[in-house]
Amino acid sequence: MPVSVKSTTKPAPSAQTLRDLARQQVGLALGFNGCSAEVLDELVALGQLRHLKRGEYAVHRGDAPAHVWLVVSGLFESSTQRADGHRHLLGLALPGDFFALMALVDGHPHSHDLTVR
Repeated sequence: MPVSVKSTTKPAPSAQTLRDLARQQVGLALGFNGCSAEVLDELVALGQLRHLKRGEYAVHRGDAPAHVWLVVSGLFESSTQRADGHRHLLGLALPGDFFALMALVDGHPHSHDLTVR
């Protein structure tokens, strides 16, 4: 579940640091903030850390949902490409934000791209 953006100018944080950040963020997130410490620890332990580089896609529009993502560090752009080829910015995902949860729940394909910025 946790995902981190690897900066090209700064060294990536250690895996333990990222897991600690993920645990803190999950504990504050609406819907998870009432869970016991044991449940939160287990959620983070079951998650996979991924370091994505600028411009790399986490999710493509039309993909079938397979994971819930938590942004641990960095910034993601949520956008779609219009018929004329221009990208339309829908929003940003910041540290502590979850995405793809609704797609996983309703089973519909992702409605937009998520790209590291």
